[in-house]
Amino acid sequence: MFTCAARACSGFAWGLIRTASTRTVKQHFSDADVIRLTQNWVNSVVLRLNLCPFAMGLIKKNNLRYRVSRAHTLKHSCVDLESELRYCKDNPDVSTLLMFPDEFSTFSSFLKFTMHADRVLDQIGLVGVLQI
Repeated sequence: MFTCAARACSGFAWGLIRTASTRTVKQHFSDADVIRLTQNWVNSVVLRLNLCPFAMGLIKKNNLRYRVSRAHTLKHSCVDLESELRYCKDNPDVSTLLMFPDEFSTFSSFLKFTMHADRVLDQIGLVGVLQI
């Protein structure tokens, strides 16, 4: 199963990350920082509130993959997404959190990406096989 953060809480996460990142002027987080912050969020929010019934098992088996995309355009974000979807197809025991710290400065741009993400899933024939 592929997870780009469960869609039900991804908007919530987007809001938290966007709020935190706008408190400082153009603060840049390294990939390691983005992964560490996301891991902390998974542990303190997702697991603690039991938002995803699969998360605990994935973490215990070390099957939750964290990937950072440095895409700056919708097109490049979709390319990174497609690459990760293909990885997940080839590695069915793994779920991925694909993070875009440099993209989607507005919630509407994030929603636009989710529509394109569904199209990518359909174009590569993974609807019903992988879940975003």
